Amino acid sequence: MGSIRYRVHARQQDLSHGLRYWKDTVPSQMDSQDCPLPSVLEALTPFIKTRHDVAEIRTDLHDHLQRCIDREGSALSSVSLANPRSGTTQQTSPDITGAHKAYLNALRAHSVAQGRYDALKADLAHLPESTHLNRAVSANGPSSISDSYIPLLRQREKRRRLQLIERAYAAVAAAGTGLIDGHLDNVVKQQAGDLPTPPTQQPPTYREKPDVEARILQLKKTVLSTKRDVKQRAAMKSDDRGNDVPQAGPGGGIVGLQSALNELTGWMEQQLAIIGDVEGEVQTSDVTTAINGHPASGGVSLENIAASYDDYLLARQRIIQIISSPSTSEDLATFPTEPESVLRTPPRLRSPAETVLPYLDSLTSTKREEHSLLQDTTFLRRQIAASESETQRLLARLADESHLVHPGASQGRDWAAAAAEAKDATKEFAAQRLQAGEVSAAATAQALEGVRDVPEKTCQLATGAA
Repeated sequence: MGSIRYRVHARQQDLSHGLRYWKDTVPSQMDSQDCPLPSVLEALTPFIKTRHDVAEIRTDLHDHLQRCIDREGSALSSVSLANPRSGTTQQTSPDITGAHKAYLNALRAHSVAQGRYDALKADLAHLPESTHLNRAVSANGPSSISDSYIPLLRQREKRRRLQLIERAYAAVAAAGTGLIDGHLDNVVKQQAGDLPTPPTQQPPTYREKPDVEARILQLKKTVLSTKRDVKQRAAMKSDDRGNDVPQAGPGGGIVGLQSALNELTGWMEQQLAIIGDVEGEVQTSDVTTAINGHPASGGVSLENIAASYDDYLLARQRIIQIISSPSTSEDLATFPTEPESVLRTPPRLRSPAETVLPYLDSLTSTKREEHSLLQDTTFLRRQIAASESETQRLLARLADESHLVHPGASQGRDWAAAAAEAKDATKEFAAQRLQAGEVSAAATAQALEGVRDVPEKTCQLATGAA
């Protein structure tokens, strides 16, 4: 609004100066054709008015401004137009409509906003320097919620701690000086009771299949009885073969018996391999029970199993020695006569493949025995590792439970005696397994020595027959 007033006032002054200039320089009866510059005359024609027209225009402008600024009781001047009264009502003239009215409203809103912005900026500029304002704020109270809420929370926490201290002091005062003069162990015993005593016997080991050990023992007994029957039948066949003249070569019965033995051995190894995993799990618990001096339930101990296994190894070694190492004199005495057709036929040199062919079964069985010995070694290592882990676990448990045992010489001796018994049991078990392994290794070495001499003896027999 102030800019419009300024523009109208400037336009009015321009018009008055122009009219005053033309009044002094241009005659009133000057014709348009008398102007020396026609283009200038054409451009200034809209502004060249008579004195009567100029008076009418000035009167209209004065009335319009009077209506817009509502100054009926005062004269219009440049000072009054530049500084309007504060109580002046801003009313839009009915003559202004459309875009002019919207532009005028926007100018008014901008003026109001600019005034508020200037006032706020001035207040912010004077705020740090004003001491009176700070005093007023401090007198009114805190400026935010945190200034009043945080000290309240701290006060509540202090009050809670004070209440805890008061309750603790009341409890100590009620109990008297007995809690202060007494020993800490006596106080704990009064509150929690006596300490638990260490266990004298290890609890029985939990097993998901308690009859696995009995089944393994039954299977081993069946294998031993089958081996015994095979030995008896082999002896009977050898006696019958000594009385009758054979129709085939001297090694036919031995090869058949060896094949039967290999089949039986393969079946037994398959059955043992099937239950190998279960046996490994059961053996771990059995070793733990044997080490602690408490054999497992079921009536079968590790000593009986070890004895049965030794009997089985000895019987197997005896069968291998009898079958794979026949003497030359017995063969000649058993088969004294041969058909004439065989005697008359010229001798034929046998190839190395034919020479080794009758002994392939023994070599295969030897390989299987070696594989079984390797399995025994692996099993023994697994048992040793399980024993070591069990010992480590036992030591860790004793170390964890050491705070439960009251310090004293008698308890220490009990633990030392139990440790010595476990150590002796472990050494005895390891010695038994080591002895069984040495026996198996010696048997394997003897079997290999017997197999190595067989091809040489066969070649010598073939050369002598030729």
